[in-house]
Amino acid sequence: MRLVKDKPMHLVFVIAPGGGPEANAKTLAPELEKRGHRVSVIYTAKGPVDISWSDSIRFRFAPPASLHYYMAKLVGSYHAWPLRMRSWEQARAVREALKEIEREEPIDIVEVTEGFSAANLGRRWPVIVRAQGSAWTVRHYCGGGDPKVDSWLIAEQRKQFLRVHRATALSEHLAGHLRSTLQVSATLDVLPYGIDTQAFSPNSHSTQSPPVLLTVGRLERRKGIDVLLRAMPEVWRSFPDTQVRLVGNESDFSRSDLMEMVSADKREQISFPGFLSRDQLVAEYQHATIYVTPTQYETFGYTVLEAMACGRPVVATRVGAIPELVEDGETGLLSPWNDHVALSEAILELLSNPARAARMGSAGRAKALKFFSLEKVVQRNLDSYQQTLT
Repeated sequence: MRLVKDKPMHLVFVIAPGGGPEANAKTLAPELEKRGHRVSVIYTAKGPVDISWSDSIRFRFAPPASLHYYMAKLVGSYHAWPLRMRSWEQARAVREALKEIEREEPIDIVEVTEGFSAANLGRRWPVIVRAQGSAWTVRHYCGGGDPKVDSWLIAEQRKQFLRVHRATALSEHLAGHLRSTLQVSATLDVLPYGIDTQAFSPNSHSTQSPPVLLTVGRLERRKGIDVLLRAMPEVWRSFPDTQVRLVGNESDFSRSDLMEMVSADKREQISFPGFLSRDQLVAEYQHATIYVTPTQYETFGYTVLEAMACGRPVVATRVGAIPELVEDGETGLLSPWNDHVALSEAILELLSNPARAARMGSAGRAKALKFFSLEKVVQRNLDSYQQTLT
């Protein structure tokens, strides 16, 4: 199939509600529409889902049937049979939704997330898989899970990559991990998330006093929230008024769990804003002195990019794809995972040197503009779509 360059395309995103894939589709869709392309979205769930993206976007819902649920009750995780059944049910539901959409308008490209069974789709439509970090990849680096189930998931993803027309990954780290683990020789294009650098931008006034340390993410062990709190006594010895703002919903840790890790006289300096809208989140970044992410693993690290776009210096862990965003000593400082001493030293280095911290924040903003602005990333996506159809 050949497509005339710059001819309008009809793209269908197959995504689950919540998380990076949905956020990426929400970011790309209006930009693609501005350039004359059409977008449809299939949610692999029944809802409720916020679909107020754009009046011109077509939405469909394709939840899997429930046979896999009853199979799990019967056989547990035996040979991953419930997952196998769910995968088949999901693919069948999505295929029917695609046929319904195509009766209204021809489809040029279907984009799915990694792990989705695309065998039957690829026979009818050009399919791109966007690797954004699967559950088995996270378990590979963080531990946990059932090895037999993960072995099946890996085998299925290898089949997916061999059958689709094109595959992309969010970062060089993730691409290398997938090439090695899945033993696929085909090229995996690195196609990162983009960010609206007009919305996520520095504020016009100086950072507030007292110092504010900000982290954004679920209150879970993998995000290293407990590591940050273990680092704080050393930070407070030099900067006793420092505030800590933990933005995110409760998960492994409740707010009371985390408060118990902090001495009683410092608990008023810990805040839990919870889930925030985009505008509220931008304000959090803009008023932070340092963005801190002591995470155990990231396939990309979007909150780091958001903080950089807002001109904030970053203290992060040297894991996964984080070093592709944070250049140690240039846009922030990197420390080992689960090392609260090293984390406190990095925080203190930036609090003690505000001029250096400001330079790092400016360098982070410049990197976000150069490599991750919407204009640049949307064009890279369009190039990828055009190459798929050529």
